This record gives sequence, C-alpha cells and structure tokens, in this order.
Amino acid sequence: LFQGHFVDQSNILLQTCFGQDIHFSQFFNSPLQINPALAGQIDKKARFAANQRVQYRSISGNPYNTFAISGDVFEPYQKEKYGAGASIMHDITGDSKFRTLQINLAGSYIIPIDSNQSLSIGIQPGFTHRTIDYSALSFDSQYNGFQYDPNLNNNENFQKDARNYFNLILGLNYKINIKERAWGSAGFALYNITKPKQTFFADDNIKLDRRASINLEGQYPINLKWDLQPKMFMMFQGKYKEIIIGTLGKYTIINERGVYRAAYAGTLYRNGDAGYIFAGFDYNDWHLGLSYDINLSNLKPASLRRGGWEIALIYKINPFIYKSEQHRVCPDYMF
Repeated sequence: LFQGHFVDQSNILLQTCFGQDIHFSQFFNSPLQINPALAGQIDKKARFAANQRVQYRSISGNPYNTFAISGDVFEPYQKEKYGAGASIMHDITGDSKFRTLQINLAGSYIIPIDSNQSLSIGIQPGFTHRTIDYSALSFDSQYNGFQYDPNLNNNENFQKDARNYFNLILGLNYKINIKERAWGSAGFALYNITKPKQTFFADDNIKLDRRASINLEGQYPINLKWDLQPKMFMMFQGKYKEIIIGTLGKYTIINERGVYRAAYAGTLYRNGDAGYIFAGFDYNDWHLGLSYDINLSNLKPASLRRGGWEIALIYKINPFIYKSEQHRVCPDYMF
C-alpha cells in the first residue's frame, strides 16, 4: 500500500487495478483527512492546517507529491457543540502525472456525555477529480527494433483521461479528559460509502473499495515537563490493511499566560512498509511537525530505503474572543 498510489504503464494493469485512498504518515496532524467527527475537536475557535508529502524521489524523476489544506471551526457556547470544516487535497504521482483533486466539506455534532467526556458524530461529502496523461507513458509497440521512438503508435485504445465522482464519509469519535494533561481519544470512520467508479475504461465493476479506519490517541504526564503520547491508526480497504503504531514524547518548555513552547520527538512504524521519525514544535498557537519515512518493504532495493519527507503546519486561533484589559486590584483601605 504505497500511500494509496497505484498507477502502472501497462494497459492490462490499468484496467484491473483497484484504486486506494491517499493519506499522510502524520495522521494526527491531518484530522480532517482521517475522520470527519474530528471537525471542531479543538481547544480554540478555529484551526487551519497545511500538509505536504514528497516520496519515492529515488525511484522516479517524478516523485509522488501530495498537498492538502484544511480549516475547521466550532461553536463552544452551547450545551451541544457543532463543528464544521473544509479541506482540499491535490496529489500527483509518477510518469503519467496521475492527478487527484479532492474537495471535501465536513460537519460534526459534538455531544457532551459529562464534564469530562464527549461523543462526536461526523459527516463528510466530497468531490473528486482524477486525470492521467497517457502521452507521458511509453509502450512496447513504440520500440522500433533499435530504440524507443515516441512517434510510433502505442496501439492502445484509451477511452478517457479523466473521471469525476462524489464521495461520502461518516465518522464517530469519543474523547475523555482523565485529569490535567491526561486524555484519550478513539474514533471510527467509514470512507467511500458510495463505492465510486475508478476505471478510465468502460468497466463499471472497478470501484473504489470502502475503507474503514480506527484512530487512537492519548496523552499521559510523566512529570511536570514530560508527557507521553501513544498513537495508533488502522485502515482496512479491500484486501489491504495498514497499521501505524508509535509513541511521541512531549516536553513543555514554558507554559505561562500568553506564552507556550513545547517540543516533540518520537518514532512510528507502518506495518510491512516503513518506520518513520517525527519531530515537532509548538510556538504559542502554531504547531510544526516534520517526519521522514525509512522504507523497509520489498521496494527498498529501488528506494534505497528512502521513503518520503512530510511537513505539517497547524495554526489555532480564537478570532471572536478579545483579550480583556488587566487592572490592578487595590486593597479597600486605600480608598
């Protein structure tokens, strides 16, 4: 499961390949990409995120490049809270310049169970546009006996080079605050409920399989400065599965009124594919995350064990809450 990209230069494989979804290694820094119930699950009024991933540069002169932006807000002043968000993802892969553009909207209904627990229900309708550039590919019939000749007919019968489809995702997420700096979160999402058609050929039986995902995260304090953050993400799609498990360490440098600094470091492992290292930093309302995949699969002779770089940038704000003026409190006897 190479980050969801399956593009081959063979006519036969293009007809029989079942498409897979795109996702990021830093799943915990791309919440709207993994579960619509996470829309509005923030400690501020609004959140904006940008994610980029570049991988397999050592294999192809056209590495896989994925970019996404998202934003979500929530209404915190009612008993039942509502979250809303939107995301755009663009992905381009391989010599065929196989492009995927996704535009998604997300809405969530956050139900407080008690003062420390909540359950969120999310829905995410979306639109996907995919294109492929056949002219960038080469075929056996274009070999003239001595060398490759791009002017020769490729003898292929391509019926279309683009496809559009609607998609629908549903999700649930449970969150509990155990004590100060200790919390847990568990979610389930079902993607591709409509099972949209995937092929560029006249075969309606090739569809995008439904995908089920489970996201688990938590935090537990070790001492005044250090917290542990275990994380797990599981996906099941068709005959494929993916499990990511790991732990981050968080060190709070300073946490005073209006000033917050924290550093993160840790390792995670994706079954049968790669291990990756992560480093991050909080600067007030900003969060920066960097990770690098080290390929451990059967692809490593070609990849030279190189996987891909990934960067995430998140900004959280309270746009409608103004800072109150500070006043010195004087004892009564001074009046």
